[in-house]
Order: sequence, then C-alpha cells, then structure tokens
Amino acid sequence: MTNENNGRSVQVRVNDRGPYAKGRVLDLSEAAADNLDMKKSGTAPVKVEVVEDFSVSKLSYRDFWKKMVKLNYAHLMDQFGNGPQDALYLPDDIRGMADDPYRTLAWIVRKEGAYEKTNAKFSEFIWADFFRKNKLLVKCGRKGLKDVVGKAVLLAKSNEARNLPGFILKKKIEAEVHATMARTAYITKAEKKGPLATAPDITKK
Repeated sequence: MTNENNGRSVQVRVNDRGPYAKGRVLDLSEAAADNLDMKKSGTAPVKVEVVEDFSVSKLSYRDFWKKMVKLNYAHLMDQFGNGPQDALYLPDDIRGMADDPYRTLAWIVRKEGAYEKTNAKFSEFIWADFFRKNKLLVKCGRKGLKDVVGKAVLLAKSNEARNLPGFILKKKIEAEVHATMARTAYITKAEKKGPLATAPDITKK
C-alpha cells in the first residue's frame, strides 16, 4: 500500500472484512498508519497492490498454516499460553476460541500506559506470559481481573519487566513528567529547578 500524498509505502495483511465506513478502502493498524505518515490526517488516498492472495491458494490445510506461522501471520498459542500448537486443534470458527484472561490483562495494562505499543511480533502474548508467571489471577480468577490491574501496572513498570517489548524506561517517564511541568504556566522558575521539583498547588492564586 502506497500513500499517494507522500509516496511512502508499507506491506499489510488483510485479516478482516472491514472497513464499514463509506469511502474507505482499508482500516490500518496504528503502526501501518505511522509508516505511511497519515496518523494526523486519519485518511489518505492510497494505491493498493496485491502481493499474495491466500484465498485462492492451492496449499494443503497443513501447509497453509505452516506458511502462516513462518510469515508471522499466526501465533498458534492456546488459552494457557502453551504453544505453538498444531493447527489440527484450531476450532472451526471464532466461536470455538478459548479466552486467555492474561491476554486481556496485558491489553488493559497497555491501555493504562504502563508499557508502549511496539512493532514487536505478538508483544501482548509476551506480556501475558509475564503476568501469568507472576500468577496475578491465581487467587481472584477472572472476576477479580479489575482488582489486579493496579498491581499489574506496577509490575510492568518494575525492573523485572525491563527486557519486555514496549517497556518504558524510568528516565523517559521522568523526562515526560518534567517536560509537562515545564509547560505548566502555574510553575514558577524557582520550582522548575532540580530533578525533584514538584508542581505547586494550583488551587491557590
């Protein structure tokens, strides 16, 4: 796919039936939109070229899934984080898919800003396994998912998670905090100095 406004291109995979909005050809992932430099505009005129059409492939069932795995188009893990599994055990359709609560937890923690979205393949599976190893849901189960989010966020920001994709370095967090403080009109010059500078009580005039 090529952005006709700037000539930038990216190879993407069509994996659903969208988009459902009129006038659009494809809905892109955030990473693909970033590669095409169209995140700010939201939409752009594009040129689409078909690289390979798997819907007309003559590959056998087994060979098809082998190719999907080899190309990193599929990650055949079960709901317990085990795998990759043989494609033989895939359900006939999505209704037979089992849910991995740790994948859900990993998604929530990212939305909370505890780690960044990256281009690393299947990064949420890696974070899910990280939370699974720490047994965050063992005591509370699925019903207690919301109750462990805070603990998961702290864990994601800890040194224990430093080698995971999307980990946010402490120095980066501190730099963002100080940059925000520096832009705040309520902070005086004296209060801006030093690494431990804090925002004043802005309720006082």
